[in-house]
Amino acid sequence: MSALLKPLDNRLFWPAVAIGGLLILAFVLYLQHVRGFAPCSLCIFIRLDVLGLVLAGIVGSLAPRSRIAGGIAALGMLAASLGGIYHAWSLVAEEKLAAQGMGSCKMFMGFPEWIPLDTWLPQVFQPEGLCGEVVWTLLGQSMAVWSLALFVFCLLVLAAKLAFGRRTA
Repeated sequence: MSALLKPLDNRLFWPAVAIGGLLILAFVLYLQHVRGFAPCSLCIFIRLDVLGLVLAGIVGSLAPRSRIAGGIAALGMLAASLGGIYHAWSLVAEEKLAAQGMGSCKMFMGFPEWIPLDTWLPQVFQPEGLCGEVVWTLLGQSMAVWSLALFVFCLLVLAAKLAFGRRTA
């Protein structure tokens, strides 16, 4: 049983969260800049949720034996996962509406003035596509569905870590 719980060890878990999030961000940026798939406003918020996972992983990795860092990282992962579930679920709903000819993509209002990510990094955070438009699928499922699955998985893994994981390395 201890071999099954080894990935929940702080020295492995938090770096894996950060690296996994970075790989996901690299993949969506590849789809955007190489394959030409324009992100919608909900896609941008999903990117921010993935970035939240990366930041949680970094915080947890910086001090794997610290209960405070672990708690902050766990809260960050929880918030990012819940936000990701909300945004991905909303995007799945938009896709269903668009398939029925009733798309209701909301206009992107931009980021707050104190952190204008769409101005600072428009190549990453500027929405250019329409919500509900399915431009990429894997095994018959859209990116929104896979994003939803990812965030649900993250939430379940976090729950397993909190329930069964060891606090120290």
